Amino acid sequence: MDKNLNLIFCKGEIMDPYIINDADVQSILQQKGLIATSITKLPKSGQRQVFQVTLSTGNVSMLKFVDVSPYNTFNRLAFREISANDFESERDYEIEARSKRIIRELNASKKCPILPQLEIFEEHQILIKENYRFIYYFETRFEGDTLNSSELYRSPQNIDAIVAFLFQMVNQVKVMHDSGYVHRDLTPRNIIYHQGNFKIIDAGLVKSNEEEKLTGTRMAIGTPYYMAPEQEKRTSDYTWDFRTDLFPLGLIAIEIFLPETRTMGMKNIRDMHYVFQLWKGKDSSSKSVLLFSKVISRLATQQRHRRWSNLDELLNELENLMGQEEK
Repeated sequence: MDKNLNLIFCKGEIMDPYIINDADVQSILQQKGLIATSITKLPKSGQRQVFQVTLSTGNVSMLKFVDVSPYNTFNRLAFREISANDFESERDYEIEARSKRIIRELNASKKCPILPQLEIFEEHQILIKENYRFIYYFETRFEGDTLNSSELYRSPQNIDAIVAFLFQMVNQVKVMHDSGYVHRDLTPRNIIYHQGNFKIIDAGLVKSNEEEKLTGTRMAIGTPYYMAPEQEKRTSDYTWDFRTDLFPLGLIAIEIFLPETRTMGMKNIRDMHYVFQLWKGKDSSSKSVLLFSKVISRLATQQRHRRWSNLDELLNELENLMGQEEK
């Protein structure tokens, strides 16, 4: 057992997360022969630590780090749940399992044209910091602010804004579906807004339905507040479809229109009868009521089989609402 492992084993110290800093980024850029004129750390995007990097070429790119460090193995060693002799094989297995999932997500996003694409390097890179392991890559930067920090999110919005949001986002879900992929982690943090346009800026947990069968672990996948109920438990043979991505779009649309719902507990915001009373209280026009009853309630319903099952029909309904005047 080396000195560090012996210390962990004897003191029972757990492994704390490592926070990537500007010096780490500068070191990586120097190793790769790249020069940055500015480096800005941004809020985390899901599991990713994110930096906006402006290179000397003038290119502005998003540098993302995904932590694949063997925290479970180190902590099991600290609590003496595994022996030092088993440590290396357990550590390597955990790193490989975490890495495979991320690599599958990156490969999946390459095939989906609406998602940001890798740039600078054609493939992901590896960063090793003592016991820590990260997968990192440069990704296309989209102009604008994340939805949760945008002016649109901070300002009162009418029904037309909600219809426009849903029409654009459902179109993007359709592109993913037609490519054979499901996102599974849509939140206001990984949707960007710029001058009336919405874009998904993070591949999130995107995978093909076929690749999903490669893993049989039972765990929740997604951001708990926004994820569809069927994501809370899964089996190895579960097949995801686009309806899993419609659920968070319904919740986000509600949050845009009714800012007070952003601080609600999960139980209330998922109660469509309760939300409908708030919705009507703000706008009881026929267009508003129709949007909620025919669209929102069939997006944010907890029963997957009750959500929209035909994206073309949903888009047609939204298109009709876009041309309808409030009465």
